[in-house]
Amino acid sequence: MVRKLNAAVFAGAMLAAASQAGPASADDFYKGKTITIISTMGGLFEINARLLSQHMPKHIPGQPDIIVQVMRGAGHSRGANHMALNAAQDGTFIGTHTASWVLMQALGDASVRYDVSKIHYIGSTGTTNNVGIAWHTSGVTHADQVFKQGKELVIGGPGFNSNGSQLPVMMREVFGAKFKVIPSYSGGEEVDLAVERGEVQGRFLNYDNLKATRGAWIKDKKINIFMQIGMKKDDELAHAPLLLEYARNDQERALARFYSALMGSLGAPYYTQGGVPKDRVDILRTAFAKTMADPEYRAAVEKAKIEVKPPKVEELADMTKSVLGAPPSVIETAKKLLRPN
Repeated sequence: MVRKLNAAVFAGAMLAAASQAGPASADDFYKGKTITIISTMGGLFEINARLLSQHMPKHIPGQPDIIVQVMRGAGHSRGANHMALNAAQDGTFIGTHTASWVLMQALGDASVRYDVSKIHYIGSTGTTNNVGIAWHTSGVTHADQVFKQGKELVIGGPGFNSNGSQLPVMMREVFGAKFKVIPSYSGGEEVDLAVERGEVQGRFLNYDNLKATRGAWIKDKKINIFMQIGMKKDDELAHAPLLLEYARNDQERALARFYSALMGSLGAPYYTQGGVPKDRVDILRTAFAKTMADPEYRAAVEKAKIEVKPPKVEELADMTKSVLGAPPSVIETAKKLLRPN
């Protein structure tokens, strides 16, 4: 009887102690866990995500494993929808997509089931302009040729909802650029092969992505970078004109600023969902920032020819808000023009 009483008293004491201690701290949450990075693009995005998966765990309390899952399709909405609807909202999933996923929501794309305004950015490895490239046999060396001189350039794109397809369509319809757009490829790598085979003559893509995955094209002068899309010129691309330079009136300038801010400001963003507790968001943000400064990570990205220029998290959120809150006239113009051709 005494033993049973003592056992009951002990159990009660332990229960009381547990209730006073409260739930396990956020620092304990990730021990033994696996974090999944959902990347919706190969090339630079996949390379960068895999480098993060190797170096970021040591900066997270509990040192969880991090794996990368590439989920392509539907102009990045497939991976973004998975993050919003299917992935656990407990801090064990991180998403990374190109700027087109913000654009798709801003334009009210029917495939969007996510809400970018409710996510928590944890960081971006850097910002870089998009560039237009033309194969050396195309004869295109400068944007003036397609914008002002009527020379046609056949552009390949990885699906209609991708930046690589929508940008040239918009420039053709609004700015009069002589682009013929073939948006039927399954991914950027397939477009690259099509360029090399001569099926298409060029494409649009992130400049860092180009350097990381097709640096030999630049070195061997297989391509001409004939223009760039961003708010200011990249230091390495002084010769390539900005899209903003081809705006002919206020409406075109407003649309050019809309796309230029979007393409040049997000870079390679990483985020977790809106339902993730704040303390875990803070852990991921701190770990991401520490990884960006980690000498071993820096050496790895330098070897991979990836330039790391992380902006502030607040800048990512502000840019997203500005795109989602663009003037209705700009949104309506973009929605009208960006239709499958």
